Amino acid sequence: MNSLQQTLKIINTNAAPFTRAMCPIDTLDRHILAEDIAADRDYPPFHRVAMDGVAIRYRDWELGMRQFRVRKTIYAGDIVEDEIGSGECFIIMTGAACPRGADVIVRKEDIQYRGDLVDIISSEIKCFQNIAKKGEDCLKGDLIISAGTRCNPPLIAVLAAFGKSKVSVIQMPTTAVVTTGSEVVQIEQRATVFQIRNSNGYLLQSMLKKWGILPEFNAHTHDDKESLRATLEIALKQKLVLINGGISVGEADFVLEVLQDLDVEILFSRVAIRPGKPVTVGRSKNGTFVFALPGNPLSCMLTFILFVEHYLIACCGLREQRALKASINFFRKNKSGLDEFFPVQFNSNGSELEELPSNGSGDITAALGAIGFGWHPKELHELHPGQLISYIPF
Repeated sequence: MNSLQQTLKIINTNAAPFTRAMCPIDTLDRHILAEDIAADRDYPPFHRVAMDGVAIRYRDWELGMRQFRVRKTIYAGDIVEDEIGSGECFIIMTGAACPRGADVIVRKEDIQYRGDLVDIISSEIKCFQNIAKKGEDCLKGDLIISAGTRCNPPLIAVLAAFGKSKVSVIQMPTTAVVTTGSEVVQIEQRATVFQIRNSNGYLLQSMLKKWGILPEFNAHTHDDKESLRATLEIALKQKLVLINGGISVGEADFVLEVLQDLDVEILFSRVAIRPGKPVTVGRSKNGTFVFALPGNPLSCMLTFILFVEHYLIACCGLREQRALKASINFFRKNKSGLDEFFPVQFNSNGSELEELPSNGSGDITAALGAIGFGWHPKELHELHPGQLISYIPF
């Protein structure tokens, strides 16, 4: 049985970069950039006015001038070729280009109009006040966004500003989700007292969606070797396969056996964690990665976060810190001798983590309200209030 660290190393060793594709900017959300993005010009590309008001020369202010003659009005987008002269001002709007020679914008609230004259009523001004200097945000050629960055609204806005209508993104793998269990029925069905509804299928689909993955193949199969084999033969045509349930050591757990019959190389089976120990990962001859996750809801969610997401991060070249640190407000014993994970949330003032109550990995409500999984390393027999621990946020 592999340790958690050994397992993650195996995934890293076998992870290969996903292919790339060009994506229009208006469908970029949730994608991951596959190219570096550099500024196409200086930003701002000119000295940009940041306030409505008047443009003057700072040296005129230093010479004691407080009244200026209005020369013209400049709007955002106007081509400005005039140079400001001594004692002159330009009425100017936010976003306009600052005229040559002007190096102060006095805001509208600090001036009074007297016909074609303007009085400055502010007692103090500074050179370049209310002016965004050319290139102060970034310079042409500066690396602004690195490949391996998730696309979000601020990033997409920058791409649009740079004139990028299409960019290269990571093409996520075609995916199949297969749930198993003779006791599992579809959510529309009436469940008998000894049946459960297929919640894990929807859990996995929802978790894949945040990666922009919509499974091409979804199926459920009973605990029958032949029907499982037929289903997995179809599923293995995709590049990523998630199987839920049927991976433990029960007499009706056929997943491992069927995978081996289908020539899937088992990279590891069983990991020293709790919950989720039976998790198994393999790779087919055509390169399809297979994750067989335990059937209990909490185990399914945890092993997806620990291993499937780790695989996706490695293949995408993402620069993401998975585990964060926070102090706790509870006492806890490690009773299994394994790396243990448990749902946590922040306390009412947001300063410390607290453990959420749970009735084991089969508790369907255990993760409600959780912000992630706390991590109790096998090396630590006890955790104490005030102690700093790692947790993996959702």
